[in-house]
Amino acid sequence: MAKADAEVKSSNSGQGQTNILAAVGLVGVSTAIYARIGSHFLRGDDLISTLSSLLVDAAIAGVVSTLAGVVVSTNFVRPPWFTVRQREKLDEENVAPYWPCKVDPKTDLGYAYEDVEFTSTVDNVRLSGWFVPAVDVKEAHIQASPRTPVVILVHGGGRDRRAHLAHVQLFHQAGVDCFLFDLRQHGASEVTDGKLRYGETEHRDVEGAVEYLYAKGRRNIILVGTSMGASSCIFAAARDTHGVIRGMMAENPVANPGWLAAPVLPKFLRRIMPNACVSYSFLLLRLLAFGTKLAILHRTGWFIRVLQGKDADALSVAHRVRCPTVVTHSWSDQIVPIQQGFAIYNALTCSEKSFWEVTDSLHCMLFYDHQEEYERRALALLDSARQYSPPRPLCMQ
Repeated sequence: MAKADAEVKSSNSGQGQTNILAAVGLVGVSTAIYARIGSHFLRGDDLISTLSSLLVDAAIAGVVSTLAGVVVSTNFVRPPWFTVRQREKLDEENVAPYWPCKVDPKTDLGYAYEDVEFTSTVDNVRLSGWFVPAVDVKEAHIQASPRTPVVILVHGGGRDRRAHLAHVQLFHQAGVDCFLFDLRQHGASEVTDGKLRYGETEHRDVEGAVEYLYAKGRRNIILVGTSMGASSCIFAAARDTHGVIRGMMAENPVANPGWLAAPVLPKFLRRIMPNACVSYSFLLLRLLAFGTKLAILHRTGWFIRVLQGKDADALSVAHRVRCPTVVTHSWSDQIVPIQQGFAIYNALTCSEKSFWEVTDSLHCMLFYDHQEEYERRALALLDSARQYSPPRPLCMQ
């Protein structure tokens, strides 16, 4: 634990230096580009000379923007708002102000629950969670009713299992058990390297939850995830080795982490450096977005997985999902643009799928802004899951 705390403190102390370096680099390279362009026109150079010189400048700017992208991408895998430290139990630090339930199922909802611990697949990361049975009992036991459907609720980056605590009442009243847990680096689960990889390693945590429930005799599992948690669910559903995943709801999923760079970069840069720096450097932003995209894909292990012939992102595995699936997204989502949701939906080849789009909800806010419609679609998914007969289990890569 001391080692993990030390690593996080070291990261936080270097965050300011990283932001300063990014601002200086952005302004410096932009100034060089503007000066070179202006000098050609002031000197009255011929067109061929001007174009050849600008091509050299563009090549240099491309290299520099890629290097700057490496620096900026650090904030994507370990964002400034993402506090990482090893915790023995949940605390108040990552509680969102809009959550109506902020403690535990018993305190907030009056439901009995069981504390659970399990490990992820592949790398055996220790994970913590809650099991909440659908029936009102004094003590909760996962094996009490193995035929009852169980929903695995998976939060997004920077949150913890309490992000879906308000959803428990909906599923509890529908007669469905709930399984909530903290992804790695979050809540009371194990901290490894303190970085977000947008589902490309976190899916092992969801698969670990499925394996844990399968070992307890559960054969009727539904996945509900948001943002990075939705991407992790898509991975798990596509790699369902037991054929027990009967349905999935994916809210604002990340199709490919590299796609986050172009639409998010200007807004993101304004959070970590003066607005004037970003406005001044608008010509460089396109090059910087490309460099940042490459850097994000590198830092999340995307290139290595592609070269190894393994599943690289949620979009690349979506066609293997067989269970009924609901994809939800909002046109007002400024973190994960709705185009990523459309990409996932179009890639799905399952016989039963639907896309629910809204215009006014921010990232991860559909449940709170459109609760009645969310409930209607969730209950419809449960009905489809009950009628679904999974095909022969797929092999895991």
